[in-house]
Amino acid sequence: MMQAMDIFVLPSTLIEGLPLTVAEAHASMLPVVATDVGGTKEIVINLETGLLIPPRNTEALAKALKFLIDDPGEAERMARAGRKRCEERFSSLVMIKSVEALYERCAR
Repeated sequence: MMQAMDIFVLPSTLIEGLPLTVAEAHASMLPVVATDVGGTKEIVINLETGLLIPPRNTEALAKALKFLIDDPGEAERMARAGRKRCEERFSSLVMIKSVEALYERCAR
């Protein structure tokens, strides 16, 4: 479904863990608009890999979407930066190495 999207939006209202759907959107090279709740800011770097907006703020959501629609070059830049960040921090290989390192530290 993400291949059919131009922009990924995650408008969580109050609570969000570490939203893997945002990482999947980055991996699919989509610009992201998401609310700044929970662990979302661990994945989305505002103005770098996407846009973070306040929760329950439809005006900010509309403004962010309009910004990306009106500036496709900026949307593409954010999408590329998101893909790069996803590959560097959230790929399967990176996650496996992190878990292995944690187990090694605990075993000592």
